[in-house]
Order: sequence, then structure tokens, then C-alpha cells
Amino acid sequence: MTSSELFEQGWNCAQAVFLSHAEEFGLAAEIARRLAAPLGGGLGGLRRTCGALTALSLLAGLRRGDHDPNDLEAKTAFYALIQRLDAEFTAEFGTSQCAQLLADAGCAAASAPSARSAEYYAVRPCARCVEFADRLYERHLG
Repeated sequence: MTSSELFEQGWNCAQAVFLSHAEEFGLAAEIARRLAAPLGGGLGGLRRTCGALTALSLLAGLRRGDHDPNDLEAKTAFYALIQRLDAEFTAEFGTSQCAQLLADAGCAAASAPSARSAEYYAVRPCARCVEFADRLYERHLG
């Protein structure tokens, strides 16, 4: 199932992105949902870094984050990948911060989750962020 489909089912942005690729890494759906759950809403509704981008970073860790902790070259290259993902996300949306993404769309940045409805999906940028995270996954990690 795609990230967009999962998001439209009601999973938060991070869960949708992470869950759509979890099987590739041998992760059970329940574990994937639990791991990504606190990242939605820009880290638990704090509206910090977009949950879709944060989940993408977790997937990058699963794909390329296994290196010796003392290998500074590998660590530097990995951090560069995460910075590139953030840069491309920011170039697309003008920011990677959930609060600003919502503000730019004219949405209130409340810390409590909102009920999902056609109106919710129509005004919030979240579905586009989830879709773009998938494109970044395919471009850099797929």
C-alpha cells in the first residue's frame, strides 16, 4: 500500500511513510506503526520537522545507516544524505518544519490531532508531503 493510501486511512504522516516501506526491511506492520507513531505532527504534535521527512530519515537509517560508529567518513556521508533529503524537501515546500508548512497553507498548527475528513485532506499540505517523501525515497533509497 502506498504512503498516500495509508495516510488517507488515518495513519499519521510518519506512520504512512514508514509503514509503506517497512516490509522491505522485514519489519512487521505493527512494529512499523509503533516506531513511527510519535513522529507524526512534527514530533508528537509539537510541529517541528515534518513527520513524513522524519520517517524518511528512519528509512534512510535502515537502508544506509549501518556503519562502524568510529567511521567518520561513513557517518559524514550518511549525514550528508539526510541533509540532502531535508534540502530537497525544503526546496519543494519552502520549509521542512510542520508548523510553517501548516501556516503556509493557512491551517492552524494545533498540537492535538485533527479528525480526518474530506475538508481536512483538502486544506492541509500533509498528503503532498507524504507523496513527496515517497518520491525522495525512490530517488535516493529505492
